[in-house]
Amino acid sequence: MTVLRVLSSCALLICIALAQRRRPRLMRLLALHPVVLWSAAEGHNDAFWLAAVLLADRMRRFPGRFSLLIAAVAIKLVAVVALGAALLRARGRARIAGVVIALIALVVAYAPLLRSLAQNGLDHGPGPPRVSLVHAAALATWSGNAVPLWCAAGCALFAVAALARAWRSGDLPAAAAFAAWLLLPAPEPWYATWLVAVVALFGITISAGIWNNAAAAATPWA
Repeated sequence: MTVLRVLSSCALLICIALAQRRRPRLMRLLALHPVVLWSAAEGHNDAFWLAAVLLADRMRRFPGRFSLLIAAVAIKLVAVVALGAALLRARGRARIAGVVIALIALVVAYAPLLRSLAQNGLDHGPGPPRVSLVHAAALATWSGNAVPLWCAAGCALFAVAALARAWRSGDLPAAAAFAAWLLLPAPEPWYATWLVAVVALFGITISAGIWNNAAAAATPWA
């Protein structure tokens, strides 16, 4: 575990260095965001896929960029967003070959997960329902208390306001990322690394930044 924590922290430092010139806003968020720093110190693998994506961003030739993005998706499925964007920019045979190779690589990489989902289904672990907007009603029933419903209602109202603001301002990628966050059945705190990247690259509204920081600050208590 110690080795993984060291490697994850080193990967975050690599992300900061890679983002320094081309993505200065992302560099500052990665270097200063407390949840991102905590996630790397805990040894989570989110810094690994982000490092692969940022390194791919520097590649001029499609094969090198594509290979790094495949590796990023194999580490964390969320990187499929960057892979999809690269495939959309590719042309002709490169795009067709890329899609085929990506599908094969993803099936191989995620075969154990797909097998587990087929056998056990989604989110059937022991203990109470996970803390999330999706599970608010189930958690209230399990605990016999309405507090989860009130908390979920408050968070939902704040989220809808932020999403509406982002949407009206044309901040569509950030708005889509936040909407996906709300639908997660178990939003873990280290997922803040994903939102930080989206906000840094696409976020153009105050609401987007506020919601990112609020979500990241709240999840360690989940």
